[in-house]
Amino acid sequence: MKDLEIRKADSSDLDKIVEMQLSLQEHLENSNPLIWRYTKEKKELLKRDLENQFMDENHLILVAEVKGEIVGFVHAEVQHRTTHIPAIIGSIANIFVHKNFRRKGIGSRLIQEVYRFFRTKNVKDVYLRYVLGNKEGEKFWEKLGFKPILVTAHSQVDMVEKRILSTIR
Repeated sequence: MKDLEIRKADSSDLDKIVEMQLSLQEHLENSNPLIWRYTKEKKELLKRDLENQFMDENHLILVAEVKGEIVGFVHAEVQHRTTHIPAIIGSIANIFVHKNFRRKGIGSRLIQEVYRFFRTKNVKDVYLRYVLGNKEGEKFWEKLGFKPILVTAHSQVDMVEKRILSTIR
C-alpha cells in the first residue's frame, strides 16, 4: 500500500494502541459471545501493561501508519523456555487493522516485520491464538500457513453438572 509506514511504537502511541486493542476486543466479543470479556479493571490496566512491554527487549509493538495516521498495530513476544522444545518461541499476541484499511496488505506487512524481529532472536516456531467466529482472523492466519493444533473448549458448570446427572440416573 502506498504511503504505508511500519515503525516501532513509542510511548506517544500508547493511547491509540489501547483504543485499537479495545476495538479488537469488541470485534472478538461480537464474533463469538462465549469468549471472556474485559472487565473495567482490565481496560484500565492495558496502558500500564503496554508501557511495561515497551521496555522489554523480548516484546515488539509495531504500528502501521498511512499518511501519518495510525491504522493498525501488532504485538509480538519472544519466550525463552527450559521446559519445552523448542526452547525459544515467538508468539503473536495481537494484531489489529482498522476496518477501512483491511485487505490492503497492512496486516501482512506487520507480520513480515514481526518475523524479522523473530529471526534476530533465533525463533523457529511461532504460535498465536485466535477466536473462532472471527472470520477475518481465521482467513488471515490460514492464508499465512497457521494451522490449529490445540482446541480450547467452553462450557458452564451448571450445564456440565446437569449432563453428568442425566447420565448417572
